[in-house]
Amino acid sequence: DDRAVAGGQHMVIYAHHNEGTNQMFSELARMYHQAAFETLGDLTWETAEGTVTYKPMCAMRVDSSYSTIQTFSFTDDEAFRHWLDWIAISCDAQSPTGDEDRDVATQACTLITCSNAEAGQQERTLVVFVR
Repeated sequence: DDRAVAGGQHMVIYAHHNEGTNQMFSELARMYHQAAFETLGDLTWETAEGTVTYKPMCAMRVDSSYSTIQTFSFTDDEAFRHWLDWIAISCDAQSPTGDEDRDVATQACTLITCSNAEAGQQERTLVVFVR
């Protein structure tokens, strides 16, 4: 999302989902199911400055108008963690260590793709990672 800052407190990355392939974010489309979410590994973000690892926190299926995820800066760490708590309340799948991970998180990265195989649908899958 061009409103987010790379390496900022909350990054949002969008990619396409092509049903029946492992291209782009296709494997993420069903991560809002707890069983699928449990197979998810860490997110690795590589930059010229180094590599950063994020842990999966939760996933959800939402309407494309879901505005809560479109928050990119926070007044302080308490506001950031309050936002993470609000996200967790809305999720469909969650890490068993989600509560502890949110308590110490300083950054989040959300991957977003279409939930449906049919183009033009309104549902999106959001997978939120924290570090």
